[in-house]
Amino acid sequence: MTARRPRDQEGRLYCAGCEQWQSQEAFHHLSSRPDGFQSRCKDCRSQHARRWRLAHPDKAAAENEAHRIARRLHPAPKRPRRLRAHCTAQNCPEPAEAQGLCEKHYSRWRRHRSAGDEYGLQRAMIDGRLLCPHCKTWLPVKVFGRNRARWDGINVYCKPCSKQIAKASDPVARQRSRENWARRNHVRLAPMYRAIVAVREAIKVGKLTRPSTCEQCGAGAPIEAAHYDYSRRLDVRWLCLPCHRQWDHDAPKTKGALS
Repeated sequence: MTARRPRDQEGRLYCAGCEQWQSQEAFHHLSSRPDGFQSRCKDCRSQHARRWRLAHPDKAAAENEAHRIARRLHPAPKRPRRLRAHCTAQNCPEPAEAQGLCEKHYSRWRRHRSAGDEYGLQRAMIDGRLLCPHCKTWLPVKVFGRNRARWDGINVYCKPCSKQIAKASDPVARQRSRENWARRNHVRLAPMYRAIVAVREAIKVGKLTRPSTCEQCGAGAPIEAAHYDYSRRLDVRWLCLPCHRQWDHDAPKTKGALS
């Protein structure tokens, strides 16, 4: 039987690897030993395991594969969840996971705490006004944009500050973000791209003529082809950019247009 390791006056344990006295938090637990801790500290065990894997790569790969197969065939049973305190967010009955918050509110807190809102859950409202952390001004709620990911459903910054921050951001990063979004949604946006190309080709061959003024407001700004339905590629209205955006907002495309 292995003898119990002695402790020094401060209650520390002796590491057989680095031959130093360290606190018991520096050792892994091992129930088979009399004192309940490994003979080597965590750092020594990590260094020893790293050296062994570098010296025996084939054995390390076979061991990893055996562990993966064992976990797949014999998954560990799920432990029953302990009773936890309730989430400290307002009117949330879910149990607390971390920082006194449930899983949903903790993820929101981590996502928004760097944006000037300490908890990312709820902000103080005085006379129907919220504080914008960018301009440091108390503004009406209607000046803030919507954000469904936040607890209160309101964006952190006011609309003018949001536009200013977006303009000040890296244009290369913005372009990369737009390209990534288009790449992820290329299947859904394929009908729109086909309709745009069809209009372009029709203008070249003379089937369609782009007017010089907007059909709605009469402005002479650059005119765009606004589709009623992307399945009817040449059925368009000729609108300026503001009228086109407003029309898309007021009368969205049919359900089959972007599917």
